[in-house]
Amino acid sequence: MGCQHCGSVSPDFQSTDLWQRTLAASPEDPHSAQREHLRQAFLRFRERAGMLAAEIARDLPTLTVHDVSHLDALWDMTDLVAGSAYEINPLEGFVLGGAFLIHDLGLGLAAGPGGIDELRRDIRWSDTVVSLFLASSGRSPSSDEIANPPADIARKATESLLRQLHAERAERLALMHWTSAGVDYHLIEDVELRNAFGALIGALGHSHWWSTNELPRRLGVGRKGAPSGYPRNWTIDPIKLACLLRVADVAHVDADRAPGFLAALRGPEGLAKLHWLFQEKLAQPIAENDRLVYTASAPFAANEAEAWWLCFETIAMIDSELSAVDALLADLGRARLAVTGVAGAGDARRLAKHVVVDGWIPVDAHLDVTDVAALVLKLGGSALYGDNLLAPVRELVQNAGDAIRARRYLESRDPEWGEIVVSLTESDDGAYWLVVDDNGIGMSENVLAGPFLDFGASFWTSPLAQSELPGILSRGFRSTGTYGIGFFSVFMLGEQVQVITRRPSAARQDTLILDFQRGLRLRPILRSPMSDDEWLNDGGTRVRVKLSHPPHAKDGLLGPGMSQRRLVDLPQALRSLCPAIDSNLHVEHLGEPRLNLVRASDWITLDPVEFLVRLWGRESLEREPKLVHAVGQNLRLLTDAHGTVVGRAALCPMSIIELDHPEWISLSGSIVCGGLKSAELYSIAGLMVGVPSRASRDEATPTVGADALAVWASEQARLAHSAYGDWPRRAALRMATVVRAFAGDTGPLPIALSSDGSLSFEEIVIWAAKKHEIILTVLPEWEADLGHYGLKLSPNVLQTEWSAPHITRSPNWPMPDSADELDRFTLLGSVALAIARAWGIEVDDLVEEQLPDELAIGELGGKPFMDTYVIRVSRPSTTS
Repeated sequence: MGCQHCGSVSPDFQSTDLWQRTLAASPEDPHSAQREHLRQAFLRFRERAGMLAAEIARDLPTLTVHDVSHLDALWDMTDLVAGSAYEINPLEGFVLGGAFLIHDLGLGLAAGPGGIDELRRDIRWSDTVVSLFLASSGRSPSSDEIANPPADIARKATESLLRQLHAERAERLALMHWTSAGVDYHLIEDVELRNAFGALIGALGHSHWWSTNELPRRLGVGRKGAPSGYPRNWTIDPIKLACLLRVADVAHVDADRAPGFLAALRGPEGLAKLHWLFQEKLAQPIAENDRLVYTASAPFAANEAEAWWLCFETIAMIDSELSAVDALLADLGRARLAVTGVAGAGDARRLAKHVVVDGWIPVDAHLDVTDVAALVLKLGGSALYGDNLLAPVRELVQNAGDAIRARRYLESRDPEWGEIVVSLTESDDGAYWLVVDDNGIGMSENVLAGPFLDFGASFWTSPLAQSELPGILSRGFRSTGTYGIGFFSVFMLGEQVQVITRRPSAARQDTLILDFQRGLRLRPILRSPMSDDEWLNDGGTRVRVKLSHPPHAKDGLLGPGMSQRRLVDLPQALRSLCPAIDSNLHVEHLGEPRLNLVRASDWITLDPVEFLVRLWGRESLEREPKLVHAVGQNLRLLTDAHGTVVGRAALCPMSIIELDHPEWISLSGSIVCGGLKSAELYSIAGLMVGVPSRASRDEATPTVGADALAVWASEQARLAHSAYGDWPRRAALRMATVVRAFAGDTGPLPIALSSDGSLSFEEIVIWAAKKHEIILTVLPEWEADLGHYGLKLSPNVLQTEWSAPHITRSPNWPMPDSADELDRFTLLGSVALAIARAWGIEVDDLVEEQLPDELAIGELGGKPFMDTYVIRVSRPSTTS
């Protein structure tokens, strides 16, 4: 049968050995009538399947050829890989041929009677749209954007979902019908054959998308008897047929699938273009001994190296499928196929002898990691998190919170539902165990053996998440974890780790345990519970780690190690680590009664003083009650454009208060990601919701918008002046720099020092109106230096802050990058604006001169005090 796209000639499927042995007319066969019935039914089946297959190119134009020529070619490919004498009877030929016909038909919208509307009604459509929005713009789409996405998003979502679901859609095709003018049309017209084999053909069509290991579980290992009217020995072996389909399909890679002229017409780009390019060069494979051999009709030039490497990877995949099928058939005692691998697979130099190159050498110089376990331990442990042993606790609680939120969205539970329990226990043998329990979504075996152990890959962004938890993204779920490395920090605490988990929909006896006995240097084992305390009565996950050191030892979790100067109180550590978590957090500490630490999302309404105590510790209230109460009175909520609360904060006159040296308490605020502390806010008390800037989560950027920050900062300036009026000038000036950085109105807060004392913006306007020349100089660093031990400023000198304040570890937040813009967010810029207003001119009209030499800015001890960081601002003569 000639390929309809090119001049090459492929075998007519009816001339293949497989067809001849199964469905070809055979007058001498005593069962020729049954064979003829099957043959005619199949040909009508093929005719209609061909019409559906022709629609695929309309919906996925950059896909290589998936029309009826591909479906027909699978008969010949089966002969090639199985061998011409492979035993198969006519009923099996009909069922296998039917699976050939439908396995890829789901790639076209026509495979569903509802077309694109039916696809869009699938919950996974919305998930895909959300995923594409997140990938392209980094933001979540609105409900209207999900329902009516832009054309490019809609097209990509359609293509992605058709690829993802095509095998699943294929399963129903053999039983489906299409209606036109009141007439129902089926792919299998014969009712008896459709009823007898439609479901099995559908399952086989779906099976090429499953892993080989799943075939026995999904299809069973037994044979199926022949229906009435057919010879008893025409039994059907689903496993055998599934294996034949998958290897024939995967091995069909050659120029018939990607003719050059068709590529010129369709114009594939990116990865699709590479697929077309390498397949266009491949001749039909041949079988030698037990290997498939792929050859090229023309060599790959140096500028085609990328396509050659994609060919290399594809051939390795074909080899892997053949090997897996061979192992399965051997294990089940089935007849093995004639071909069990591909020549040159996995070895670039050997493959180049068959798939030749020109002008370059295919050296497989891919990145290789000799000691994966060591790398994971380094990058997922102390190299990333330093010596902070509380970081693994935070990561485990974060994972628990994500799992609870996922279950909450999928099961439409109350926003405050979900429990996390952190326990520190001592076993009878004196060992200490840290345990983190949640009642979240749990994990399946596929997740445990896949994304969970894939360092750097997050399950929540993997295709497996959309497959196992359909609808999770479209319902609004967003994970806190994005890097896929947080769990591995647990090995900072100890090598013996157990992950006990169960999906809520699974039975109690389906509890799974991933057991790490010696960290990452020994493969973990997946097992069932062996004692009563290992079973989970509800869905969720329990992570247990045996601590390498006693918790209060110097190098222990709560000990006075490098990351803290004193013993850590676990309950308070958890409060400050998880101040805004949206699950209920409890602690059980060394036999003490369970203590509730945080109620889900209670940070918004919690008593102000208790809120600050959660962040700073009880001792902050004991040692600085006046400050804690003053800050608490000034706490205000911040909201985003949608009215969602994204912060609760107040200006704070000090970031760190020295107590009994060397002990100290931090009065900094927190940036939280997923309700857990990621970074600090300096000169700001409370917290702001943010997004992490790097994998270690010690840097983050608040999500609150600039307009909301400006309004908040302006109000805080007034509140701070009233609450902290008797605090040192340095504290007041520091708070003013923060207000200015947020483009707020500094109001009554001082923004500069003069010989007349501290001056606010309006006071500078009055002060400057009497001046014709003003010297601007830099504020000293410390409060004790503001007066330079007796420095008397000259009458025309103003000391102010020239630089932007350090509010977070993220250097460009909230100020922009541009140096020209920066002055707008500093006190120096505010002072310049006040002077310009006093002189009745625009800021740009100020005559500024940065003096290169020292200038006297005042007197100290009766002598001139010189400063080198000065700017002279003169009033334009036209305004004097």
